[in-house]
Amino acid sequence: MKKFTHYSFYTLLFITIGILSSCKNKNFKDHVGPSICASDNFQYVQPFAISAASINMKLAPATFTAKFNEDVPWTILITGTVSKSFKKMTGYGSTVNVNWVGNPDTSIFFKAEQCKVEFQVACKTEIVQYFTISTPNGFSNFNYLVYDGDGNGADNLSTGYYGTYATQATTPGLNSPQGGNCFCTHGSSATPQWFFGGYDLAVALTGSVSNDPTKVYFNCFVNVQGSMNTIPALTITEGTAKRSKNLLVYGTGWHYITFKLSDIGVVDPTKISLVTFGLGGYPVQATSGDMCVDFITFTNNTPFFSNVIPE
Repeated sequence: MKKFTHYSFYTLLFITIGILSSCKNKNFKDHVGPSICASDNFQYVQPFAISAASINMKLAPATFTAKFNEDVPWTILITGTVSKSFKKMTGYGSTVNVNWVGNPDTSIFFKAEQCKVEFQVACKTEIVQYFTISTPNGFSNFNYLVYDGDGNGADNLSTGYYGTYATQATTPGLNSPQGGNCFCTHGSSATPQWFFGGYDLAVALTGSVSNDPTKVYFNCFVNVQGSMNTIPALTITEGTAKRSKNLLVYGTGWHYITFKLSDIGVVDPTKISLVTFGLGGYPVQATSGDMCVDFITFTNNTPFFSNVIPE
C-alpha cells in the first residue's frame, strides 16, 4: 500500500481550501437573493413621512410613507414615550406605504401620548420623527371586538348574565391593561357549589374574520383576584355545537389569553353566535370566587399581541 506522507496531506489541504475559497467567491458574485444592505447608490425618491402630527386613532390610522431608488429591507419601530408600548413593522421593497391603527406588540396599550418613530433602511442612518396620539383606538375597527367595558365592543353586557350564586357588574378601578372598565363576576354561597354564574355575549363574525379556524384567534384578559378554588370556563357556540375551554389562571394580576379557534374544535368561525363565560368550582366545589374579564376580541392571522421584542 502506498504510504500517505505529510507532503500529500498538506497538498490535499491546500487544494481543498482553494476549492472552498473559489466556491465562496463564486457564490457571493452570483448571489441573486434579496440584498441585506442598501447599495452605495441608494437614494430616497420620496422622504420618509408620517401622515399627520396629531392623530385621533379612532378616526384614522397613522400612515407611514417613503420611496427609494432600489429594493431594500426597512423597519419602523413606534414607541409610546409615556406608556413605553411599542409596535414594530418590517418590509422589503422600494416603496413604504403602511397604515397603523394603534395596536401594540406588547400587552401594554398605547395612550394619548407622543410617539417616537424610528425608521431605518438596512445599513443606513436611522431617521427619527415624532407624532402624537390625540385619542387612542378603541379597536372596534380592528377585526372583531366583542367587549371592552368602555362602549367600544359589539356587546356591552347590559343583559345576558345569570346565576343563582353570582353578582355581576361592569367594574372600574382594576387597572386592566386595556384601561377603563371590565366585567366582574363574584360567586358566593353558604354551601360549596360547582357553578356560580355566567354571561352570554352575542357576536356576528361574518365579514369580520376568516372562515378558516386556523387563522382566527380568540383573545381576552382575565383576572381571578386571587381565587384559588374556582375557574373561568369559556364556551363558544358555533351553530348548534358548543366548544369549551377552561382558563387556568391564578393570582391577583391580569392574564392575557389567546389561542387559535381550531385548537378548541371550531370548524367555521363565521358561524359563531355566542361567547359565554362561566365561573365554577375547581378542582372541587367552592363557596366563593371571582372572575373579571376585559378586552374580548377575535383577530385574523395573529393574536392581538404578537409579543415582538425590539432589537
